[in-house]
Amino acid sequence: MASVGNVDKRSIRSLKMATIAGLLASAIVLHVFKIPYPPATFLKFDLCGVPLTIAAFIATIEATFFGLPVFYLGIFALGGAMDPIGPAMKALAELSTYLPTVATYRRMARRGSINSKNLIILVVIAIISRVALMCLANLAITPHWLLIMRWARSWEQAWSYTLLILPHIVAFNAIAALYIVLLSAPLMRIIGTMGVAVVGEKSTRS
Repeated sequence: MASVGNVDKRSIRSLKMATIAGLLASAIVLHVFKIPYPPATFLKFDLCGVPLTIAAFIATIEATFFGLPVFYLGIFALGGAMDPIGPAMKALAELSTYLPTVATYRRMARRGSINSKNLIILVVIAIISRVALMCLANLAITPHWLLIMRWARSWEQAWSYTLLILPHIVAFNAIAALYIVLLSAPLMRIIGTMGVAVVGEKSTRS
């Protein structure tokens, strides 16, 4: 019986990793298809946050410690392997969105069904998390990166430019968090109903 249990656990783990790998591949492909944010076209919307959120819902640890570095390397390579900062900021933005989304969704799902009020709370939490982290990241990194790339001639100029784009960083990331949660929540509900998510926990209970 123990050997059968071990085989089942290995099969479940293999299934989870294969699913996460497929979701990661789709996230990297979706990163190619972008829509510019009109007021600041260097910011671009895409849908790669949705498969990353689903991967984290299925297995948060594996999706974060294995999946996110793979995602970073994938989009870094797609960009010509010239800019390490942009892909890193993108990975950080998606991490700051899916971690609170998945954690909050799981807690809400344990207490009952996800209704409209819960969905609004989920959206607000994701927006606050993503906007706060990306504002801090941009304030800490962008001025230095502008100087390194010689897009600014002085610290004052780099800092002024960073402050100038900060409202767009806020608006862009709020919109991105909004649609990622709205698109991911129904998929998480379907996966949870199918019994795919958190397979290890389900097998432990049975």
